[in-house]
Amino acid sequence: MTRLIITEEDKKEVMKNYFGEFDQKFYDFLKSNIIVNSKVVDHFPKPFVLLYIDEKSRLLDSSKKSLVGKILRTYEDKFPNVTDSSLRLTAKKFIDDLRKEYFGE
Repeated sequence: MTRLIITEEDKKEVMKNYFGEFDQKFYDFLKSNIIVNSKVVDHFPKPFVLLYIDEKSRLLDSSKKSLVGKILRTYEDKFPNVTDSSLRLTAKKFIDDLRKEYFGE
């Protein structure tokens, strides 16, 4: 078994993608521009929740990483003064809040 050794600069580069400030304007923008539709089906324990991002539907229950990536690719150009890490953190919080609301997670 080999160990992965990374330099301090590499570590800082990776960490800056995950530490940022929550941006309330971007959060409010997401709440007003992403349409959320849910449907309860009798034989399933969770509702089907669809997010409409860029006029395409995405399941809320799918990978959080892919949802965050799609949100960022679609809307990051509208917020050029906000850092990528802040946009990523805010998109993650938006998805987490929706999952709490619809799934109780």
